Amino acid sequence: MKTAHLLCIIFLLTGIKGYTQIELKLYATSLGRLGAGIEHFTNEYIGFELGSSYCKKKISSYLINADIEEKEVNFHVNAMIKRYSAKKLNNAGLFYGGYIRYWMEAQSIINENNWTIEQKDYYTSNNRRRTLRNHKISLGGLMGYKTQFSSKLSLAVTAGLGSSIPSSYWSKVTYYDYSINTSSPINTALFGNLELISVLCQVSVNYRFGKI
Repeated sequence: MKTAHLLCIIFLLTGIKGYTQIELKLYATSLGRLGAGIEHFTNEYIGFELGSSYCKKKISSYLINADIEEKEVNFHVNAMIKRYSAKKLNNAGLFYGGYIRYWMEAQSIINENNWTIEQKDYYTSNNRRRTLRNHKISLGGLMGYKTQFSSKLSLAVTAGLGSSIPSSYWSKVTYYDYSINTSSPINTALFGNLELISVLCQVSVNYRFGKI
């Protein structure tokens, strides 16, 4: 996770030298998650963006006459480089570029003290998992469109498609007896490699600082 953050920061900072403007962004993803980001512009054409989204929720599953509650966490960090086509629109219009993304998903038991005796016996005898944590790093291309409402305010739609190599997608499972297993969660059956695909889709509202 630290390595992914470092790669994203280096990716962003390569474009800071000579910038005169920055944009703060609030965005929503295709899965309905909210995020925030910042974009630095080196000139009228090139922008470097770093954004992140975080979501935490409770999930439940039915097991032996009662529900088991778990906590689910999703975390993304996206670093992008964009090339804008319309100089007169001030880093707006059609754009294209590339991105690197770090994604983490975690699930863990919230409170096993509320379990029934039958549920505890089942988890003990079958050594079910206590926690699950998936990690994935992806590279891909992107394109989109940004329209300006004023010199400061704009709206952008970004879509991208990429992939991960198997070694950059791994899973860590802690079982009920506290043993740990780290492996690739890729299904080796037909279409198993589809899990390596990375899809980027977001709509952002942007506010610009600096001279126009």
